[in-house]
Amino acid sequence: MTLGKIIGCIILCLPASFAESEPVIGNFTGNWLVSNVVDYAEVSGGIPEAKRLLGKYLIISKNKINFDNESCRPKKGFVVRLVDADEALTHYYGSIYRPGTGLSEKIFSLESSNCLPVFMIDDQSIVFGWHGVMLRAYK
Repeated sequence: MTLGKIIGCIILCLPASFAESEPVIGNFTGNWLVSNVVDYAEVSGGIPEAKRLLGKYLIISKNKINFDNESCRPKKGFVVRLVDADEALTHYYGSIYRPGTGLSEKIFSLESSNCLPVFMIDDQSIVFGWHGVMLRAYK
């Protein structure tokens, strides 16, 4: 293999391998069991709402999110983005203490223009907010 072919492969092949390691919508799909309350936003449903949500499933498919007898279809589809967790939590929920959520500083989020955002801790756990209550769920 010539040096030109090697360099060409590095330029063309590397982005594909990096893209495969980043979460995609499929990494978020599935049934997620809510097991923990991790924090509350400034305005929330409080302890009664939090207790009511424990044990429920957040169900994510490629074109819909279902939770607590509500369903949301993204108007323009879902997008997976790498975001700053502190900025995202502040934007969506006001003052949430990020270290208490289990999220690292940079995270992948599943977002749309009209459905709740979902933040990935790892491939088996996520964090999301519902009526101001921050919840952790596991696959």
